[in-house]
Amino acid sequence: MSIRGEDVLVIEEMFDSRKTLHIPVYQRNYDWKESHCEKLISDIEKAVDRETKEYFIGSFVLVRKEDDKKSFYIIDGQQRITTIILLLLAMLDYAKSNNETLKTSIEKLIFSDVKDKTSRLFLKQIQKDDFFLNKIVNGEKVEKGSSNIVNNFLYFKNKLNNDDNYISKLWKGLDLLKCIKITLEQEDEPQIIFETLNATGLSLKEGDKIRNYILMYKNQDELYNKYWVKIEENCLQNLNDENVSTFIRFFLAIQNKEFSKESEVYNDFKKYLENKDNEEVLKELLEYSQYFNIILNSSKSENISSILENIKELKVNILTPFIMLLIKYNKENIIDDDTLYNSLFLLENYIVRRLICSKPSNALNKICLSLIKKLYIYFEKNIQNTTLVDYIAGSLIEFKGSGEFPTDEEIKNCIVDKDMYKGMLGKHLLKTLESINNKKEKILIDKDISIEHIMPQTLNSHWKKLIGNTYKEIHEKYLNSIGNLTLTGNNSKLSNNSLEEKQKIYRESKFIFLNKDLIDLKEYNEDIILKRTNRLIQNTLDYYKYPNITIEQSDIKEYVLNDDIDFTDTNIVAFEYKNDIFDVNKWSLFLPKILGFIYEENSVEFTSKILHNSVFKNRITNDREQAKTYRRTIEYKDKFIINVDSNTNSKIKLIINIMDTLNIEPDIVTLHIKND
Repeated sequence: MSIRGEDVLVIEEMFDSRKTLHIPVYQRNYDWKESHCEKLISDIEKAVDRETKEYFIGSFVLVRKEDDKKSFYIIDGQQRITTIILLLLAMLDYAKSNNETLKTSIEKLIFSDVKDKTSRLFLKQIQKDDFFLNKIVNGEKVEKGSSNIVNNFLYFKNKLNNDDNYISKLWKGLDLLKCIKITLEQEDEPQIIFETLNATGLSLKEGDKIRNYILMYKNQDELYNKYWVKIEENCLQNLNDENVSTFIRFFLAIQNKEFSKESEVYNDFKKYLENKDNEEVLKELLEYSQYFNIILNSSKSENISSILENIKELKVNILTPFIMLLIKYNKENIIDDDTLYNSLFLLENYIVRRLICSKPSNALNKICLSLIKKLYIYFEKNIQNTTLVDYIAGSLIEFKGSGEFPTDEEIKNCIVDKDMYKGMLGKHLLKTLESINNKKEKILIDKDISIEHIMPQTLNSHWKKLIGNTYKEIHEKYLNSIGNLTLTGNNSKLSNNSLEEKQKIYRESKFIFLNKDLIDLKEYNEDIILKRTNRLIQNTLDYYKYPNITIEQSDIKEYVLNDDIDFTDTNIVAFEYKNDIFDVNKWSLFLPKILGFIYEENSVEFTSKILHNSVFKNRITNDREQAKTYRRTIEYKDKFIINVDSNTNSKIKLIINIMDTLNIEPDIVTLHIKND
């Protein structure tokens, strides 16, 4: 394979109707969504408004088909070129009746033979996409939900709205488009070329794209050296090239009160930058990167280093935006060092309790955003009848369902059977208990310190005899329980040695608190394990105390969408979806509302995976004959019909199953509930 050449082309040259471009069958289907089209339109508008000389849309890689000088496979750039063609077809639909000059210009761009344009669109899609693209070209009726090709064509038509001035503006913008065309001479099969192109090289990280974008328009060298270099240093970019992208995602969560998808950080940042001065935003980023650096370099923050290390050890990075905001208020002298420390310790307490009770981690996204909002409210309203720490504690206690703050009773019920050997919680908890009870030396947990099973993982004859006839049941039930675990730097020496041999090492160990009830044992059985478990549980609860505050009980509770909660005898009054609140007063009205939002965001996937899925046919359909079998129904527009002849919990289960099928996290929905 050899590169014939690289050419910088304008749209007339890129859309060369004398040639035919083919999408190879091994390429993915056209999958751009309305949000991508909206971004394209927005970028074209801005290019015109700025009076820029050109708008670069990237490169296109072509491979010549064998024995046909006018036909090429498009290996890279399929999504962009298809989208531009859909925009041109939407403009052509208007121009046919309103602007003959524009009509002729567009037809020359995209049709090889204007008189026979039905079969001569210069871009040949793969089968399904080509079918719908030709329906549009032929002027046949198309309906939203049938394909992304149709959806985006209809989006462009609606956006143009037969507005001659707006269409003229976009046509002017399209004239600014430039790209690089790379033509490869085919010596290998196109499939091999495709795999090679997609298997090599490093894609740009979101942070890289943001750097390029924010430094694009003015004083590039000055802004880069004054701000961006320092931002990267604060994010330890040289150690982890994902850190800047992660930091900006957290920064946007603070500013927008919403987490961006990891793949959408760049696009969301561009929206945030709109109508703002680039340098002012860089100043913001530099400021917040300093707070992010305090978390990354926690050992340098003497007063809060241990808590920051603990929170990082527990792997709950999603709470970082809230912690950054607390650090910001401390650096601005809005809260003192003690308040910062106690707020972070409360957060550690909440995290540890949730991990012990196996609360789902995906609820923490919503919790973090809620805490950020409440923090703003606290300072904006100048709340003075309660301390910030108590205010945060009250906010945490108010969370229900998957977001709840587990009580002491729940901890006692969960921890006995909790597997504390796997994961990071057991080691963290054992280290913490030793540290707070051993005043003789500071306990540092290094890589040589590990969790030790007192009753070993493999029982030899000594241990079987020591435990007694029920050794199998006891071993299975308590092996990884906290009562059977300690810390050691001599794991290999201990292994499955006898209790007496282990006790020699326990006596010399620096883990005095953890081992003090082990060194003089003459037997080892269920009662001893439970007694030690209860001692460690009580010490845990003495250290991680449940907040001793009284909060006003509201009639309305907030729940993250969760099918583990019993919503029987409750009324819904509102719900939050993607940071917006919507009032509803019936569960049967909530159902079409939330499903309507999901449908509108990706109608093609919703139609194929839900409406055409036999699993859901008795609950939701776009088949009116099927809907006649439903006893009570609600219709969403004319798109689908929902069977609402079910109890509240079944309605919740349906929504969660649909979201799960579409890979949507339920925690983006918060329910505001009132008991009957």
